[in-house]
Amino acid sequence: MSSRRPGIGKASSSHKSRGQLLQEVAQLEWRAAKLNQRSTLLQSALDAMHDGLAVFDANLQLVGWNRRLLELVDLPLETVEAGISALDLSRHYGRRGFYGNVDTETHAREIFESLSGAHRPKRGRLQLADGRTVEIRRSNLADGGYLSVYSDVTDATRVQQALTEQTGRLERVEGLLTDAIESLPDGFQLWDTEDRLVLVNKAYLENQPEGVTPAPLGVRYADILEERVRNGIVLQAEEDRDGYIRERLEAHKRADGVPIEQQMSDGRWIEIREQRTHVGGVVQFRRDITARKRAEEELASHRQSLEALVEKRTRELDEAQRELVRSERLAAIGQLTGTVSHELRNPLGTIRSSFAIVSNHLQATHGPVSRALERIERNIDRCVTIIDELLAYTRVRDMHLERVAIDDWLTDLVVDEDVPDTISVVLDCQSEATVSIDRERLRRALLNLLQNACQAFTESEHECTQPTVAISTRVVDGRLAIHVADNGPGIPEDIRERIFEPLFSTKSFGVGLGLPLVRQIVEQHGGEITVETALGEGTTATLGLPLSSPDHP
Repeated sequence: MSSRRPGIGKASSSHKSRGQLLQEVAQLEWRAAKLNQRSTLLQSALDAMHDGLAVFDANLQLVGWNRRLLELVDLPLETVEAGISALDLSRHYGRRGFYGNVDTETHAREIFESLSGAHRPKRGRLQLADGRTVEIRRSNLADGGYLSVYSDVTDATRVQQALTEQTGRLERVEGLLTDAIESLPDGFQLWDTEDRLVLVNKAYLENQPEGVTPAPLGVRYADILEERVRNGIVLQAEEDRDGYIRERLEAHKRADGVPIEQQMSDGRWIEIREQRTHVGGVVQFRRDITARKRAEEELASHRQSLEALVEKRTRELDEAQRELVRSERLAAIGQLTGTVSHELRNPLGTIRSSFAIVSNHLQATHGPVSRALERIERNIDRCVTIIDELLAYTRVRDMHLERVAIDDWLTDLVVDEDVPDTISVVLDCQSEATVSIDRERLRRALLNLLQNACQAFTESEHECTQPTVAISTRVVDGRLAIHVADNGPGIPEDIRERIFEPLFSTKSFGVGLGLPLVRQIVEQHGGEITVETALGEGTTATLGLPLSSPDHP
């Protein structure tokens, strides 16, 4: 069964009959009913949507909406039915506090102007009074108006904020862990559950034997170990390479924290500690214990009471020194110095006096006994020097300044100093300057530099046709410059930044306070020290001092 919609026929004349008019009216009413029915269905569908909808015409007047919009933005029905513009709607949002703490009228007009422009913002956001967040998405219509979709994104926003905060916390923790690992003085390696290398720190990379390239990430531990043993990098493995590899692989698998000492091809000793992580990987720490091993070998060669006392005090100083390094090194060195100097000076004085008596009775003795006496005297002097340096560095006394003709004073100082016959000292003092100095403190600083320069030749294997130390003075840019230069081996690049670090030393004796003490003294004079060096060419230390001081203009 079909139905036919009533139509409107053409009139046969210019006038329509009453019946025709009634037929047209009926047609219009039928169309209106259908439109009303469709409008009702469409509005019901729009009202059922989870998002709010708003339609604005080209004049930015609200011409369509759904119930969800009114609920979201707390907008009365009678307000929108009476007619409302985009500007009025923005004012409504401002009065409800949806824009935050802003001037409502000014902000509403700014939004209205942006909506009136050629490039409407495609997105917006409202913060409702109950804490919910509403996102607005706009789409332009063909007639110049636009459609706005209002979505409650509170849950999504909270999840996003939580994820952002969590990500930020994780990034901060990761950054702290990375900085901590990079700051470790010991070498650090991390192996994953498949025993592949996944992380190393700067100390590990810098402390490789000369000519050895660090293993790349992703390589298995067994492959790295075998390659290093085959290339002769580990000296202990030379007698039985296969046996050593098996032993080290078993220890690596246990990873029980027991220290393992290795001597490398460059002569250095490394202490290795491995520990299993909670996820099944292995973390390895590598500490250079060369200085400790050398000290142990030297101390083991002595059998007399002096050597026993020095060995005991050295161990105590070494342990205290390591503890100080862990807590910024110098936190408690002042108190330690007072105790150690008191404990060492008294027995050393007794030993020196006894040694003099023994030496006088054995003046005609030659051979092993004579050499042993010389070693005793030399080591007594070293112990006294160590104590003096500790006291000088930690107990800074007041300066006693006096005006001195620096060229003459420096010449007398160098001439009176004993220098090995194999080393030439060249003086070139041309500053003609008179400066205010503490004679004793500056003397200690310059003699330290002179001794360092001489030791650069005697303590290294550097071959030099004529070892020379050149000392000169000049006035540069209104300041006195004292240069102490040698043509020795120079300072290795990997330790140049640490030469002024207290307690750092590459020598087999001393406590590493020579250059820190020099800098301390120079800075007390209002000056500075710089060091220039080149491998195989030598080192130049320059003291820059003011030509006058506040007390002595």
